[in-house]
Amino acid sequence: MSTPGIGALRRRITLESQSRSADGGGGVVITWTPVAEVWAEMHSPSGSEGVTAEGLQGRVTHVLTIRRRSDVKPAMRARLGQRLFMIEAVLDGDGAEPFLRLLAEERNL
Repeated sequence: MSTPGIGALRRRITLESQSRSADGGGGVVITWTPVAEVWAEMHSPSGSEGVTAEGLQGRVTHVLTIRRRSDVKPAMRARLGQRLFMIEAVLDGDGAEPFLRLLAEERNL
């Protein structure tokens, strides 16, 4: 993994985790809780979608690079203003790198 240059981590994003609670009617209510605000580099390598047997499949639309944290997991999301990015994978390199790469898909609210 290449190290971002000085000034590359220039977007302030909020990492959020979800919690589920029963809604009393047999369903669940999903709420998102802020975990941390971090600086990130963001770029869009590619992205597309297609129909498969399982339905419409989204693909990675953005790569977010942040400083290493031990609490970032897939199924979390990142927020940049009104934009939401569902984290699909966390790339840790060899475990000794100072940065994490988050593969994410942008979603509408």
